[in-house]
Amino acid sequence: MQKEEYIKSNIEKLYYMWSNIVLSSGAFIILLLGFLDYLATPENFKTFFLYRISTAGIVLLLFFINKIKVNHLLQNTVMVISSITVASMVALMIAKFGGHASPYFAGMIVCFVYILSFIPINLKISFLISLLMYAIYILPILSYDIITNKSYFISGNGLIIAVIFIVLLDRFLSQQRLRVEIGLQYDLDQEKDKLKGYSSHLEVVVQDRTKELRKSEAMLQTLHENANDGIIITDKNGIILKVNHRASGIHGFKGEQMVGMSAELLEIEKNKTIWSERLNRLLNGESLIYETEHYKKDGSTINLEISSKAITIGDEVYIQSIHRDISEKKRLQSQLLHSQKMESIGTLAGGIAHDFNNILTSILGFTDLILDDDGTPKDISRQVRVIESSARKGSSLVSKLLSFARRGSIEAVPFEINTIIEDTIMMLSRIVSKNVTIETDLNHMIPPVV
Repeated sequence: MQKEEYIKSNIEKLYYMWSNIVLSSGAFIILLLGFLDYLATPENFKTFFLYRISTAGIVLLLFFINKIKVNHLLQNTVMVISSITVASMVALMIAKFGGHASPYFAGMIVCFVYILSFIPINLKISFLISLLMYAIYILPILSYDIITNKSYFISGNGLIIAVIFIVLLDRFLSQQRLRVEIGLQYDLDQEKDKLKGYSSHLEVVVQDRTKELRKSEAMLQTLHENANDGIIITDKNGIILKVNHRASGIHGFKGEQMVGMSAELLEIEKNKTIWSERLNRLLNGESLIYETEHYKKDGSTINLEISSKAITIGDEVYIQSIHRDISEKKRLQSQLLHSQKMESIGTLAGGIAHDFNNILTSILGFTDLILDDDGTPKDISRQVRVIESSARKGSSLVSKLLSFARRGSIEAVPFEINTIIEDTIMMLSRIVSKNVTIETDLNHMIPPVV
């Protein structure tokens, strides 16, 4: 609805309401003022009371007609007829009692004030009603009465005209003020509607943002709890504020048992000083990735790789640390290191075996020369053969060492276990003390080991 239509509609509603109030109360007041007739002119009381009853009846009839519906034309017609009726009643009383010098001209003033002051009638209709009511008052006097008390008549008419002017001016100003007030009410209602629209839109936005926030929180919580690495959040003093399921699990705790404890307690004794240094570095803005050992709930230790960073949220500083279990990594590194050591040993053994094989080759060469000499005594030959046998065994052992060092293929050959035992005992007999006797009980029927 446009502003002008809104103002017009509200004025019509007020017009309807106040016209009903004035008509209903006016009928009662017309009858109530009858006691003044009794005081002013007792001889005319009955006649004037009949006038009042008739007028009040007409006004009540107009009241019921006016209540049919809100209709501007109907209301204007009702008010014009009711004004003419009341003015005619007063004019009849004036004609009956005093004429131009009658004190009942005051009744006409009351009619002007009562009808035009309370009801928001537009200025044209107000002027028309004023003109008709004044004509109903003045014309009969001028037609039938002889003006003998001119000063009283002139002063009375002057008062009526002044009241008419004042009432019309008041009606004009009241009408303008009423239009301004209703216009302001219209503007206020429009602003309220806009505010309601803004409020509704804001509620929708807040609801959408709240849903997004809850979804984001749920997503972050899910990611936090289901991360493959442990996540621990502490304050600037290292007090644990939040842990995920993985962080609790790798430290042997359940649920939120770690919340409230100091992260320093998790460090093994030798790392506690380093922990304080790392905390200071984090608070100074550094990001750290380091390896350390933590105690578990049962007192055992676990190897961890930790990535930490200080984060400022609002006025608070928090430290986020991501814990990764590297126990398996450490085990594999240890195995790799052992393998590298063995490889180095193999390489060293290969180098030594190569040089030792050269020495054994010289020994075998000279033993062959000695044994090929027919003049060599038998005792010497027997001892040389022992040397040859030992050298060949050493050469075989060196070949195996070279094969191990070069990771070559190993040749499997049959051997007699008794022979291995006898050779071993012969070698030990030269090492062990003379007061130690080695006895054997061999089964010579054992077949070779393939």
